[in-house]
Amino acid sequence: MHRTLHIISALFFLLATFQLAKGQPAIWTQYEPASSYQPITINKLTQDPFGRMWLGTTKGLFSFDGSEYNYINLRDSTTQNITAVLCDSEFVYMGFEDGKLLQRSLKSWKAEFNRLESFDASIVSIGIDKLHRRWMATYGKGLYIRDGMKLLHVGTEEGLPGNEIYAMTISEKGVVWLGTDGGLSKCTIVSGKPEITNYTVKDGLSDEIVRCLVVDSKENVWMGTQDHGICVFDPVANRFRIPSFSRSWSYGPVSALAIENNSRLMIGTHGLGLISISLYDNFHPVFYNLSTGYDNVKVKDILKDSEGNFWIASANRGLDHFPALFQWINPTAKEVSRAIQAVFYDSESSLWFATLEGLFKTVIDSSGQNVTDRVKLTGGKSEPVITSIYEDHHHNLWVGTFDKGLFLRPSGSNNFFQVLQRDGLANDNVLSVSGDMVNVWIATLGGVTCCNIQMDISTKDDLLFQNFTEESGLHSNYLYQVYIDTRGRVWFATDGNGLKVFEQDTFRSYEKAGNIAINTIYSITEDKSGNIWFSTPSSGLFKFDGKEITNYGAKLGLSNLAITGITTDTNGDIIIIENDAINVLEYKTDQVRRYRGRHLFDGIAPNLNAYSKDRFGNIWIATKKGILKYYSPSPEFAHEAQLEIKQVMVYLQPIEFSKLNRFGYNQNYLTFDFQAFWNSDPSQIRYRYRLLGYDLEWINTKDDRAVYPELPPGKYTFRIQSTIHHNFEDAQTVDYAFTIDPPFWATWWFITGMAITGALLINLFIKERDKRREREEKLKRERIEFQFENLKSQLNPHFLFNSFNTLATLVEEDQQIALSYIDHLADFYRSLLSYKDIDLITLEEELKLTGNYIFLLKQRHGERLTVENTIPDDCLQKLIPPLTLQLLIENAVKHNVASEEHPLLVQIFSTDKKRVCVKNKLHLKAAVVSTGFGLQNIRARCELLGSNDFELTQTDEYFQVCVPLFHE
Repeated sequence: MHRTLHIISALFFLLATFQLAKGQPAIWTQYEPASSYQPITINKLTQDPFGRMWLGTTKGLFSFDGSEYNYINLRDSTTQNITAVLCDSEFVYMGFEDGKLLQRSLKSWKAEFNRLESFDASIVSIGIDKLHRRWMATYGKGLYIRDGMKLLHVGTEEGLPGNEIYAMTISEKGVVWLGTDGGLSKCTIVSGKPEITNYTVKDGLSDEIVRCLVVDSKENVWMGTQDHGICVFDPVANRFRIPSFSRSWSYGPVSALAIENNSRLMIGTHGLGLISISLYDNFHPVFYNLSTGYDNVKVKDILKDSEGNFWIASANRGLDHFPALFQWINPTAKEVSRAIQAVFYDSESSLWFATLEGLFKTVIDSSGQNVTDRVKLTGGKSEPVITSIYEDHHHNLWVGTFDKGLFLRPSGSNNFFQVLQRDGLANDNVLSVSGDMVNVWIATLGGVTCCNIQMDISTKDDLLFQNFTEESGLHSNYLYQVYIDTRGRVWFATDGNGLKVFEQDTFRSYEKAGNIAINTIYSITEDKSGNIWFSTPSSGLFKFDGKEITNYGAKLGLSNLAITGITTDTNGDIIIIENDAINVLEYKTDQVRRYRGRHLFDGIAPNLNAYSKDRFGNIWIATKKGILKYYSPSPEFAHEAQLEIKQVMVYLQPIEFSKLNRFGYNQNYLTFDFQAFWNSDPSQIRYRYRLLGYDLEWINTKDDRAVYPELPPGKYTFRIQSTIHHNFEDAQTVDYAFTIDPPFWATWWFITGMAITGALLINLFIKERDKRREREEKLKRERIEFQFENLKSQLNPHFLFNSFNTLATLVEEDQQIALSYIDHLADFYRSLLSYKDIDLITLEEELKLTGNYIFLLKQRHGERLTVENTIPDDCLQKLIPPLTLQLLIENAVKHNVASEEHPLLVQIFSTDKKRVCVKNKLHLKAAVVSTGFGLQNIRARCELLGSNDFELTQTDEYFQVCVPLFHE
């Protein structure tokens, strides 16, 4: 017990050993162009469909792949100063300071530029609408619209408030918005003509000069103005509003705007830095300027890429990358260190957090700025070590501490009261607090306490506690977390006793996952499908689907198997918090995205379960370096690297591979250049490629080139995959199919011609041989048919011969029976004639025919002759030559005595369902003349029908003949 207590204590007092400086930790990465290009200013940014960025600068066009610049030479341009840039699916468009508009293919092998237009004023913005009309906004000549062969112009005469346009943007609905010296203008095309609607300060606009524009997914227009910050226009309500953070604007002209998922707004100013606004939570602003380590920059443009990252172009820093999903929150109180132990975002958009100095609260003042105040829990000089903060359904605030129990602030009150073990708490060392609509659960070092919160709380006397300890079925007094799932089950993360669940007043334990022992558990969460996930100190992540526990460890590519906390975001992804990384296990793909790196996560050292998820789905994480905020990504978020085959070369000469995919036998030295784009962290990109038809296995690499010299003729497909994940199960794939033709002597037509010539000669021989064989087969077939017909023609006379012998005997013995015999014989022979031309009949028909014959025999022999039939029903549809059984029964009666002293028993049966047998007791007559025709006829007919399975067995006791059964 003492060892465990010391370990847990160390987890919460470890932060006290760090000597930390004030200030905002770095969250951006700077990319400056090479010194050979300096001095240079990036004016405008855009991104192509593959993820590559294109930069319009004072020294021409550059491409940027997330880590390196590539200069694109503009040989035919009189000026290099690009003031506008745009990409569509095929081209990059450049607008210049001198009014030229150029176009270049996105494909690297197409190096030529095409001049599209030329105006007498600087082009400030380019746009393409859904109808493929091209819009060019200029500073001095108004707006131009290229609609097919027509070039439309919109200036002051057409209704613009001025020809000096600062900004242009096109909404998803195709509405064009313009920012000018005279306010905001809306332009639409009606019946082929532009229509202008202007909005000024008289309509509620905060400033006449609109310098930059961005439209969000709800079609709201966000404007950056010259002197009054941000203004928002709602086209549906036809109303302007000024956000709270902009009501006392003091940051000068707004020069650039970008918005992500209607949740985060990035504002660039003209000399006073950068401002990040969280649109969900009452506009909590974060300022990046000289005081936070970000230089006093003049922002030229902001690009929001397909991953949600923000790229900032500035006059004196080059290009800065701000990550899409993460942001450091810097409390404003001077006494606050960066080492945060607990954090919580309450229902009123107030941010609560705790350091070793105590408890703090950040709110938004009337001007929209963050204000942080210290909140005292006790009246003494020292404050307790806070381990957790929680707000229940009735808005009571619960603060757990180490060794000082629990502090509770009732809803509507500003004061806290203390709850200790002597008041009913399980233990004074609280590790975490959580709850549901009814109860609050407090995990401690002495068990867990459940407190019902259905009543109003004003004092500790209003609290009703129920404690669960090792003695009451919990089997563990040391708990790191209590988690209540969507089904109301209560899960416990224990120190050394595995996973516990409390359901229907019963505890259950889970302490093994296959061969892995589950001991200590740190954190628990639930995904969209109701699966329970939990983390461990050294074995990684586990998933419990209600039946089986599965371990997710190194195979997922986790950065570290020691996990300090897990939770879920609005997309159902599992957020995995580690000592120096944040991993995201994607709900849809079951893949892990890793976020780590010195500039962002190195040594953040979060406490156990020191996170809070707000009502918007954002996650606030308490770390050694401050509060790290995670934004849930939008549905459009790119979860995988975007991949393209950049170039194909034949003998190191680029080709237009989108059109050319067939090569001669001597064009068999191919080189493939490819590239994937993952701007969040390009170092995580991995490739694998395979030349189908040549490579037997995938080739894994981090290089971006594949070389295949001396390929033999054939059909090939070069397949390349890229991934940022641990494996390639959900990787993006790009193919390039091509053919290398063989030389003419190896072509199909040459080989075919030679083959036909040889085949003609061989064919003459084959035809003669086939004719000879056909004649031989015809003669053989005619001989067999003659023999078979001869046998059948012999059958009827033989039957008549035996029948008349029997009739002669009956006439001598009993004339009345003889007459009856003659009548039945006539009927029998009439049925017999219907089978005279048939080779095979069913066994059922044969038995019916034989039954009539047995009736005739019984007229003569009475009880001295017995015929037993034990043929199973599933044999009755099999086939047999007609009169086979009749001949065998006739043979038995002819050669054996049938008397009262020696009755004759004939048995008809099948042993293996492949043959039918006739067996009779052997008691031979003294002298019987036999021709042997019957058995010979049966054997011959079976052989001609394709079976040699005829069997005759004779012993001293019995005589048996078995004949084969046939299938159709």
